[in-house]
Amino acid sequence: MLGYLGFLAILIAIGALLLRVRATTVPMSPRAATDTGWRTRPLWIVLAFVPSSLLLGVTTYITTDIASAPLLWVVPLALYLLSFIVAFAQRTLLPTEWTLRLQAVGMLVVATMVTLVLVFSRGGSVLLVAGAHLLTFFVTAVICHTELARRRPAAGDLTVFYVCMSFGGALGGIFNALVAPVIFHSDYEYYLVLVAACALRAVVPGQARGFKWLDAALPLVLAAVVAGVAYASVDNASSGVLTRLLVLVPCMVALYAFAARPYRFALGLAGMIGAALLIQGSVDVLLTERNFFGINRVRLIDGGARTALIHGTTMHGTEFNDPARRREPLAYYARSGPVGQFMALAGTREKVGAIGLGTGALACYAQPGTDWTFFEIDAAVERIATDPAHFHYLTDCPGAKIVLGDGRLSLKARPDRIYDLLIVDAFSSDAIPMHLMTKEAMALYLAKLRPGGVVLFNISNEYLQLEPVVASVVAASGATARYQVFMPDAKQRADGASPSEWVVIARRPADLAFLAADPRWQALRAEHGSQPWSDDFSNIFGAIRW
Repeated sequence: MLGYLGFLAILIAIGALLLRVRATTVPMSPRAATDTGWRTRPLWIVLAFVPSSLLLGVTTYITTDIASAPLLWVVPLALYLLSFIVAFAQRTLLPTEWTLRLQAVGMLVVATMVTLVLVFSRGGSVLLVAGAHLLTFFVTAVICHTELARRRPAAGDLTVFYVCMSFGGALGGIFNALVAPVIFHSDYEYYLVLVAACALRAVVPGQARGFKWLDAALPLVLAAVVAGVAYASVDNASSGVLTRLLVLVPCMVALYAFAARPYRFALGLAGMIGAALLIQGSVDVLLTERNFFGINRVRLIDGGARTALIHGTTMHGTEFNDPARRREPLAYYARSGPVGQFMALAGTREKVGAIGLGTGALACYAQPGTDWTFFEIDAAVERIATDPAHFHYLTDCPGAKIVLGDGRLSLKARPDRIYDLLIVDAFSSDAIPMHLMTKEAMALYLAKLRPGGVVLFNISNEYLQLEPVVASVVAASGATARYQVFMPDAKQRADGASPSEWVVIARRPADLAFLAADPRWQALRAEHGSQPWSDDFSNIFGAIRW
């Protein structure tokens, strides 16, 4: 607020000074005449559109699995604004040949990492993934904005120039926020604009502009290779390092060789990523639904033996397709894992609340006479979980109620001291909503527990180490907790179990006495001096698994 007030004061002061200046004609630097006709104006719009769309696309991409947090919104925005400073500076800060080379390398790395995830189900560290996408976005924005600066007209036509530039930027936001979710059932807009950015290399002086038949034929060959490998890996993503290198290295070399010709490079990028997206999004996929909360897919895995619900890039539950086994909780909820251990040791819990529905696998732990309520924010997840065409947990293990709405707000509306067990298992792709991990949220959970009640918290995450976060919140709340990292063995994996991390929280150590004799459950202790997350404070940077 003080910053905005100071900014306003400066504007008023400048305006007052300008009012005192006599109207004079200030000589301007001569500038060569520039074509500002209808052929140039669309190019201005496109050059502004691509960085604006990429800003939203890259922000969505890097926040999908980590967290939707201001820290991760501000970095792409800062790079976007910095690209204007670099591009419109009076002297060249980044030579065009440098940015073109950097963009080619960045696009190559991004395409390889996306293919690695889609085809081989292998990710990377936060630093590598976010760094590659952000660097590629930045140099692309610099290239586009540099071309805008180079093509800006003389002073008399600057108004039209800036209107076109602003219009293009606005169109980028409209495309990503309003148009793409309607016309695409997956997040194709980010990849399409990356392809468009590669094609725009053709407007940079010195770059090849013509189109030859090889500019289409060679990318088609690359796409066919990636599609073949992707199809062979649909149900066998556990390929070794050597296999991945033998596939990816030739593709990387080919794609980089295309960089000298913009249209060939653009089509090569489209072929490599598009083939992986096409196979991953169609083979064995039973349903795809996109809404405000993300992209949900239902697909067959293990050769059709199981059906899985995938949100974003993360599996949110699976079910055996064999009717004799489909009541068996799988994945993070397997009986061999922390949830199964807890349910076996905790005894009957008459009233249970669960934030997050997934496939509804937890409902099969309900015992006769118990009362289970699921709080789910995404109506699409409820439709999928209750549709017998896809999953049967909620139909074969009936009795659970589903409340649609934000889990924390819905829980807050419930009376205090009514639950014997609260399960917090809400994820957006691989990211846990941060407002469910704060001191205020923990105080709410504890207030809703009956004497002796406990909270079972799923903190499984590939990119964030959430054990210290929960430990500091538990300590600040005066509660106690136990923690387990579960890594299933080969037999347990074959039976459907997945690695997971869970925390059990209670008001008093005596409430967790039933776990004390089990060595798999360790005491959870906060680091000295650690600051607990609250509704006003979080430290995503400190929780990242580097």
